[in-house]
Amino acid sequence: MLLGADPEFFLLKEGKIIPASDAGLGNGKEDPAARLRMSEAIVLYRDGYAAEVNFIHAYNCRGTMGNALRAGVMAFLRNTGLSASTLPSIEVPLPSLLSLPVDVATFGCSPSLNAWEDGPCEIDVDGLTHPFRYSGGHLWFSALKRDWWWTSHIRESVKLLDLFLGAPFSWMFARPEHFRRRCLYGKAGEYRVKDFHEGNYQGLEYRTLSAEWMNHAVFFSFVFGVGRHVLQNAPHLWRDFQPFLEKEGDLLQQAINTGEGLDKLVEKTRLLPFYTFSTLESVREKTEYGQRRFEFRLDDVSDFHLGWFTTLNKAGIEEAA
Repeated sequence: MLLGADPEFFLLKEGKIIPASDAGLGNGKEDPAARLRMSEAIVLYRDGYAAEVNFIHAYNCRGTMGNALRAGVMAFLRNTGLSASTLPSIEVPLPSLLSLPVDVATFGCSPSLNAWEDGPCEIDVDGLTHPFRYSGGHLWFSALKRDWWWTSHIRESVKLLDLFLGAPFSWMFARPEHFRRRCLYGKAGEYRVKDFHEGNYQGLEYRTLSAEWMNHAVFFSFVFGVGRHVLQNAPHLWRDFQPFLEKEGDLLQQAINTGEGLDKLVEKTRLLPFYTFSTLESVREKTEYGQRRFEFRLDDVSDFHLGWFTTLNKAGIEEAA
């Protein structure tokens, strides 16, 4: 299974968030020639107010992918003297939007789908009167259609991702900016699909997470490890958890989107060999990674191959306890 991502993050100059256009990033969403190539693996451009990372190719290894992310993003920040924030939402001064390029001042997000709903999810908001901007940490998974159950059971698989990844991640990084973002987009169950390689590969974009998994290798390793594990084991997980998801789906969505009931839900969730609730609680409360989880620290990490399980071992936490 191949991995990819297109996370968005905000840029800061002297501690103040600025629009990505002020950092010299072009509208690469509309014009591929405007994309800034930082390495053989990474391009950067603006997506509205935020900067967006695109990986030039997909990866088998999450460690190699993380190292490529770090190298590209940190090179850009060093070259510009800027810093980064993975806040899921920020407030912007409305008068300042009038002087920005149209694509920065407005919302241009394409419709997505939702595993819990019928029809497309569209953002119908006037960017010039809406005082907030948002960033997402979208994950991509792709695989040969003939080899995997999930490629033909997308909605079921996205619901499993909500349960085993969306909810625990939201609990790990719970703060008001998350739930404010999900009033508009990045809700539970949000996804896109795309065919690759002449239609032989199924691509799935899981759009619920924020980009805070960029803050440290441990969280990067967690989201891609858990996401891949869920999809690889989706038929068995769906067999076991279909009754719960069909009965408690509304509660799961509510927990992810608003935080209401999130504690109780995550307390009952376990995914071996990655975590039980005590594992998540220990990482969040008893390690420097968890205590500093809201800080963007890519420059502290030399190798993304040292990820989730290495962190558990160093902290004396028994994985799959």
